[in-house]
Amino acid sequence: MASAEHTMAARWIGRQFGILEWMRLPWCENYKAMPSRDDNVDCPDEHSLQYASAEQAADAFPGNAGLPGWEANRFVAEPLNGFGEGLDANEQLCRDIARLRAVDLSDVDPATRAWIRLPSDEATRELQRLVQGSVRRLAADLYSGDAHFLLEIIQNVDDCTFPKGVVPSLTISVQSDAKQYSALTTFSPQSEIPSALLVVEHNEVGFSDEQVRALCGIAQSTKSQGDKKYIGAKGIGFKSVFRATQTPVVHSRDHHFHFDAAALDGLGYLIPFPLRCPQGFDTSGGTRIVLPLTGSRRSRDICTSIQEDLQPQLLLFLRNVGRVVLVLGKEASKKVIWKETLADGVRHLHTVISSMYAGQVKDTNVETDLEAHETWIVHSYHVNIKSTETTELQLAFPLHIEASGPQMQQRAFAWLPLRSYGLRFIVQADWQVPSAREAIIENSSFNQTVRSSLPDAFRVSVKTLIQRAWLLVNRVFSDLDGTGDMQFSGLPTELKDSGDDDGGLLHAKDFLPLVPQVLAAARDELALIYTFVPLQGETQDFFLKAPDAILRELHDVSLVLVKRPTKAGTPCSHTTFLQVPRKCVRAELQSHIPLSIDNVLGDLEPLLNAMGKFIEIGNIPAALAAGLGIPQFDSSIALSCLQQLSKSGTHTMGNREHRLGVIDFLLTVLSFDPSLPIDLIKQLAIIPTAGGELCALAQHPVYQVDGDLASALSGFACALDVQFAQRMHAKVAVLLRRLGVQKTDGVQFLEDVLIPALTKQEPPSEQQLTTLTCAACRCLIAIRVEQRKALLARLQGQMWVCVDGSGSDGANNIKRWTAGLMLHTSPLPSVLSSTLSTPWLVPSFAYAKKDEQLGESSQMNAAKGAWHEFWFALGA
Repeated sequence: MASAEHTMAARWIGRQFGILEWMRLPWCENYKAMPSRDDNVDCPDEHSLQYASAEQAADAFPGNAGLPGWEANRFVAEPLNGFGEGLDANEQLCRDIARLRAVDLSDVDPATRAWIRLPSDEATRELQRLVQGSVRRLAADLYSGDAHFLLEIIQNVDDCTFPKGVVPSLTISVQSDAKQYSALTTFSPQSEIPSALLVVEHNEVGFSDEQVRALCGIAQSTKSQGDKKYIGAKGIGFKSVFRATQTPVVHSRDHHFHFDAAALDGLGYLIPFPLRCPQGFDTSGGTRIVLPLTGSRRSRDICTSIQEDLQPQLLLFLRNVGRVVLVLGKEASKKVIWKETLADGVRHLHTVISSMYAGQVKDTNVETDLEAHETWIVHSYHVNIKSTETTELQLAFPLHIEASGPQMQQRAFAWLPLRSYGLRFIVQADWQVPSAREAIIENSSFNQTVRSSLPDAFRVSVKTLIQRAWLLVNRVFSDLDGTGDMQFSGLPTELKDSGDDDGGLLHAKDFLPLVPQVLAAARDELALIYTFVPLQGETQDFFLKAPDAILRELHDVSLVLVKRPTKAGTPCSHTTFLQVPRKCVRAELQSHIPLSIDNVLGDLEPLLNAMGKFIEIGNIPAALAAGLGIPQFDSSIALSCLQQLSKSGTHTMGNREHRLGVIDFLLTVLSFDPSLPIDLIKQLAIIPTAGGELCALAQHPVYQVDGDLASALSGFACALDVQFAQRMHAKVAVLLRRLGVQKTDGVQFLEDVLIPALTKQEPPSEQQLTTLTCAACRCLIAIRVEQRKALLARLQGQMWVCVDGSGSDGANNIKRWTAGLMLHTSPLPSVLSSTLSTPWLVPSFAYAKKDEQLGESSQMNAAKGAWHEFWFALGA
């Protein structure tokens, strides 16, 4: 069974290193109870191990006898009064820190940093071994890549205090000339000469004693987790430099020391070994960190990784550092990155890469200089974590990229970059991250609360970006209008915005004339914003469900470019403005419909606008449109347009040809939907008739006839517009049959239209009569004999007929064929006409003439014979 002392020690180490298994080691009941005192052990348990006297501490750890009370057991002690007389303050501090780890530097060889005398107490050695292993594992796990330690250094630099009036700057250089090593540091390795020195310098005020102590410890940062002045607070970041070197060196003001990971079996991670101040080093301020690199290939790999890691975005969220300089060898190049912060969250990041020679920038060959400039806009939001705790969520959007170019995924930031989650904008927050700082802890309630604010934050950001973009487009219009070449008036001063649930108004500045320059500028600005919106399937892990939530938030944001007609007399036919997605329609059809909407788009607009719908003209990507719920022009939209047409009539549309084109287009779109509401469509007055009106099939039957018959049916029945019948799509013809539009032949047409028209009370005109009679003749010949006889009987004695011959007055040759009227099938020879006392009447020649105009069917090749049979059947 473990002793109380070992349990206590393991739990203390577990707390320092975040090892849950050690933190939760059980406190056995047989451990002797210790008297309590005020300065409880810093151990996560209510049964903290404490000692009432120095004797008890000596009993527990004999090798530490003489240290005061419980502090001896913790290896924590204040510097002994009078210890190390004659030492300077730097060496004294290093010895004091070593003593806190139960190491007396007098027992360590200053050259080899090896033990001269090992601690005699086995309990002390056991605890030291535990610490050694934990620190070694921590340093290895901090980052998966050797060069990422630079990010931790940058974070530590940003948290430093800088003199007033200076631009906080960081310089990173690589010195591979061994002759120059001594000018940079007084550290001299005892074994292998470094292949290069990686030097990091920054212009802070310099380290304090307290900060040196924290640098040498673990989880002993001087920065509070809740202190908003700092971006780091774990107290372990500096240990990541051990990924690059075993002997990092620090020179800062009056503090000069180095670590040695191989020294003292690993305790060298935590113990500063004192150094002399380098010649020429300014002790009034500034810090220099020197990392000796061994192995030429490894040095090159680290330098290459540093170049890749040192991107301008590193400066985006840093609170102090505004300039970073990277110099990789005297024959290489100099890379300078600096940040320029403007109003409204705009931040410019500049990069200049210059060729170097002998440490100087070449002035004679400016073509070797490369410049890059990035513009980001950063929006900040407060997130309530608890009633008394808030944090900040920041979203950064790149404004310098081309919307048509490749879109890079951006990494999430916890002040410095983590990993990418598939988003095309940066999400920055004080995320809780593991020691490796490469990902967001997914099961953290703090992180989940911050993430839940992302959709609303993104919505607010998009509205801000839209406002900014629209201002830029307004400037384009102002430039055009100011030239005198383009003068616009008559634009609306204000309009009820149907897109705002709160009843807001759109003002004149929200509308711009739809001219090519304005449209192009608006499309360009919006296209960039559209690229930032994440879509389903693009994100991973912690932000897997973010796209759906973000798209829901955007449904009520006016971000879709649309147009609407202006009033008559306005110099510009359309204005453009922004609308919410749910009120927009994409000007494209589903892939299985072989039509083009372009030819009828202008005539569809009045119908859509009357419905509160608008055509999207901003070239929004199809995937984003689908995610925002912007539909294609499908059958449901077509049906809504027909309903609006039935309600408002044709006065809102263009000329007759345009009206027919729109109706044909809408019915064609409907015809590709197999599940149409036929009964609903029959109720709509949408069928164009020969009389120019729209007819509802549920109220009036409509017949598809030729041109002359269509005119003849006026006043008797509704005929389908002949021009429409000629141009309509084949599937529309099938749809009209399903809706009940009837053909000209058939018994039903005779009974319902032709017979009532030929036997009505008032006589029709000669043209109507001949046309209707021709149609009746054709229909009768086409049906069966039994049906024909019954229908002929309804005409006999009642039918109006146009006659010629002896006794007709010419001007009034339309007679009702009653029983008293004798009609003959052949004209009377002229030699006999004077012998008759009664008129000899024959059917007018106009019938045969009309029949020739209409074109005879195969059953009526001989016009005279066909008409003779027709009249004879009626009783002639």
